[in-house]
Amino acid sequence: MGIWKKFKKHAALPLLSVSLLTVAWSAVDEYGNRNGGTIELSDLSGDRQELSGMRLLGELADGYQRTAFAVGREGEATASTRLKPQPEAEEPVRYSPGAPKSIGPYQYTVAEMQPVRIAVRLLDNLGLVSNVNLTAALGIRNPKTAGTNSSHWSNPAEYGLAGNAAKLYYTPPVTRDYEGTTGIYEWNTADFRFGKSGGGKDLPAAVVAEWPLVPASEDDAKAMDVIGLEAAGDRLALLAVQNGELLIRGYDAARRQPIGELRIPDARVAEASVTPASPSAGTILSERYTAYADSDNRLLTLAFGQNADPEGKRVTRYYTINLTDGVKLVNETRIIRSDRLEEAYYLIGAGTVAYREGKLYVASPFVDRRDAKTELKHMIYWPKLFLVEVYRGNDPLYEGELLTGLQEDYDFAYPQVDQVQYRHLTNLRFEAEGREAKP
Repeated sequence: MGIWKKFKKHAALPLLSVSLLTVAWSAVDEYGNRNGGTIELSDLSGDRQELSGMRLLGELADGYQRTAFAVGREGEATASTRLKPQPEAEEPVRYSPGAPKSIGPYQYTVAEMQPVRIAVRLLDNLGLVSNVNLTAALGIRNPKTAGTNSSHWSNPAEYGLAGNAAKLYYTPPVTRDYEGTTGIYEWNTADFRFGKSGGGKDLPAAVVAEWPLVPASEDDAKAMDVIGLEAAGDRLALLAVQNGELLIRGYDAARRQPIGELRIPDARVAEASVTPASPSAGTILSERYTAYADSDNRLLTLAFGQNADPEGKRVTRYYTINLTDGVKLVNETRIIRSDRLEEAYYLIGAGTVAYREGKLYVASPFVDRRDAKTELKHMIYWPKLFLVEVYRGNDPLYEGELLTGLQEDYDFAYPQVDQVQYRHLTNLRFEAEGREAKP
């Protein structure tokens, strides 16, 4: 009798195993069909040979697989797919303003500003979260907000984070109202100590550089908004707005020494502490810039959005800075697009930019609303367009569309895009063809 009861208790297991196997095979079959399409460049204008010497690398991933690809002047991509042992959600490697910032294997959030407290998050292979707290004492004060619970910064706090897998640097994005002493602060990631319970002792910062702040109430011409900090190899670039100009100060991070500065007079960046100018006020660039670093060559390309011009065009200005020997502007490109070609909200930060031998290479995702019939559809079905472009100065040399089949995923995904079930683009970068990086 006991044996019969035991048999009845487990008799359903073989059927359950068959059912699970069937479901798993159906899932693999579905994802195999969806991911079986060709990744390629479709030419829109110009000559694809302008891509000679460069290729676009990236990954198309969901919870079940990752497809690494490389595409260049041949048009069709080389690709390899790796299936995951078990379904898992992976966060795309990109940054959007106000969100945590990923640098190397770590994710950083500025939890407090005075004193600075930066929370470091590490996801291990089991998906467990550990935390380390980084601290720095700041001798800054904003008289306009003193005695209140409010604070005012030129950009989201994470704009002040920069570094690599070995080092983290931070500067607070102060506005022109601040007084006192600020600087650039450094932590070695080798000193991070993670425990499964998280927390632990605070890790204080070392000082790379410090300088006094002159508030606008004392000298309007010397006051400045610090809008961010960026790294390119062993070089740091402090970005600020002073007297209506874009100011870039370079530092040798290893030696903790300044290497020079650059002012771009025609780059009128909207100062965060000043009421935004109206479109009629002329060319005003947004302080919410995007940076693209070429660490091997100590190059930094900055992309600034511009207020719409009277003809309804969307303008982006790109400045490429060489930090090898001082701070030098080596390229400036102004790209004009229709204001109905909008940045794709679902892929914010997924694009990439590189500068090489006089050419600017740009890969960017957009939502295409240029066709009036688009408005008749729900926004999830609006056409997605991933452009790959090459420019020399302001002159367009090539424009192509990267075809991946992502449109189908977003059509299926409505009303919610699940990063396990549906694919996303991540780890996009341009690379010289001569390098042996595998797709």
